[in-house]
Amino acid sequence: MTSYATSGNVLSPYRSQDFSTVNSSGYTMGKITYTYDSDYSTTNSFQTAVHTLPLTKSTNDAYSKYHFQTAVYLPIDYPGFSRKSILGNPQSAAFSKDDHYLYVMYNDNQQASDENQTGWVIRYDWTKLNQLLNASGSSLSMIRRATNRYYRGTTTALDRQVLACMKVGPQFKAGHVQSLALNPKTNQLWFIKAYKNSTTATVQRLSMSTLKPNASVNFTLKSTVHMGSVLSFDNSGNAYFWTQTKSAWPTAPVNSVKFYKGTLGVNRVHFSLVKQGLSQAPGQVLQSMSYNSNNGRLYLVSDESIFSVPANKLGKLSTADVSRSNFSGKREFEGLVWQHTSNTGYLLTNKGPELMKVVAN
Repeated sequence: MTSYATSGNVLSPYRSQDFSTVNSSGYTMGKITYTYDSDYSTTNSFQTAVHTLPLTKSTNDAYSKYHFQTAVYLPIDYPGFSRKSILGNPQSAAFSKDDHYLYVMYNDNQQASDENQTGWVIRYDWTKLNQLLNASGSSLSMIRRATNRYYRGTTTALDRQVLACMKVGPQFKAGHVQSLALNPKTNQLWFIKAYKNSTTATVQRLSMSTLKPNASVNFTLKSTVHMGSVLSFDNSGNAYFWTQTKSAWPTAPVNSVKFYKGTLGVNRVHFSLVKQGLSQAPGQVLQSMSYNSNNGRLYLVSDESIFSVPANKLGKLSTADVSRSNFSGKREFEGLVWQHTSNTGYLLTNKGPELMKVVAN
């Protein structure tokens, strides 16, 4: 892996008095007590039913009215790891540019600090998996059953077809890994390895073939500003992350949203604070950020609450531009991932791990 380092601060100077927020109140969710899916225990984790996370409240616009339905149950067990149920903690996901592959990033959550977490990536052949899922006699627990039987040392012919759609990458020091994102312009996958324990951030590029990092970039935004924990790119290659305000400014209350936009790569890292944010975040736990290339919107994900804004209006948003949606179900919203060639999105959840499709109301 090749390492790169920047010199000096990579965040443009700004004055807090120049910052403002647009009203996004009324839809901030409190902290969620996570629960398992309703039939997780009764089915011994081999779920087959379609579940729904319903919309409970939203703004009255075209981008906020949707809910989630089970698309597929993700695996839990896999041989070659330190313990059973090792795949129960997916953190983020991204589609390849042609939507043929889905990359899901995991960690084992066993280390003391986020940046030292052991992680790995599974590449799913999404096209072939969907062909198997749509075949007669298929089950939404198809992947989960196949990997469980593989873990126990016995597989069926269908199991082997399913397993052939998966490439499990090597383990490495990956960090909290809730930030895997594709830059559509460069066709590169990036994730944030370290951001919280130091003002020096580490962002790494993931090889799509070996499924391990092949480049690492260290940089400092500024001495008083940490890198965010999430990442997204638009079609032009602009990089974005968002943060929740912990220490209030006169112009930015606690739990308000700040957007950062810039360039991220091995040749250059630079970010600017967008001078306008949101008065309130979607929820208490910042989980994810994603870009929908079909509608040009950035999605801010917290548990049971998702906001979206048009990327091309950052800095000049009105309240009407901020779509806000609340859901029920008490599931952890790990990430929202959009396909690049269609207006199709999926929610990544835990307890147990599954992908749920975005369905219009």
